Amino acid sequence: LLDRFMESEDFAYGDGLTLADCAVPPVLFFVHYTLSFFGDHDPLRHHPKLDAYWMNMNRHSVCGPILDDMDTAFRAFQAGRATQGEQR
Repeated sequence: LLDRFMESEDFAYGDGLTLADCAVPPVLFFVHYTLSFFGDHDPLRHHPKLDAYWMNMNRHSVCGPILDDMDTAFRAFQAGRATQGEQR
């Protein structure tokens, strides 16, 4: 559904970074993590515009580092949960 509302593959709305670009990438981040847990490692493959947008946001000079930090933090969280499970 979101794919239909995207104006371009570069930004969620308009021709520059907006508040929409602060909201959409974190959601897509968790979509990727959640669905990959269930074996779908390319959940946006049927939504080419949204997939291209996701890739562009990962390379964006502002959003990319934030998504990298989210990835690092989420992996640390998962590792901590695994360690807690072993201690029980």
